[in-house]
Amino acid sequence: MSIEDIDLDVNGLSEDELAVALVAYDGRCDYRAAVGLIVEQGSWLRRWEFRRAVQAWVNREGQLMAWVDWDKVDTDAGASSGEVRILHLACSLAGIPSDRSLADLLTSLDEHNFARVWRAIGLASGWVRWIP
Repeated sequence: MSIEDIDLDVNGLSEDELAVALVAYDGRCDYRAAVGLIVEQGSWLRRWEFRRAVQAWVNREGQLMAWVDWDKVDTDAGASSGEVRILHLACSLAGIPSDRSLADLLTSLDEHNFARVWRAIGLASGWVRWIP
């Protein structure tokens, strides 16, 4: 392996590999909260609409890493209402404004997704660590 990082095609990664790589990238609390929400919810890891906003690489130490360019995430992607709400909430946690209100985004979330959002808010605020 060379001293330089090696870029990877994110589409060649499994969902599990992508999840590990995203969590390995050590961003600010708000970034980690957004990533944690997406990883724990799971469905966006296999969607091309999300993956096209992700860059993956192997770092100099040989660790798989990935980073989300939240500005490139397609929040208009066709998906279930719960999936779309989670995506909007994750983008919002990462600092991307949503045209949907918080009340709208939280309405109709099932108990599992609501718990995920609650943990993500705690992480973004610096009060808790992400514990899947």
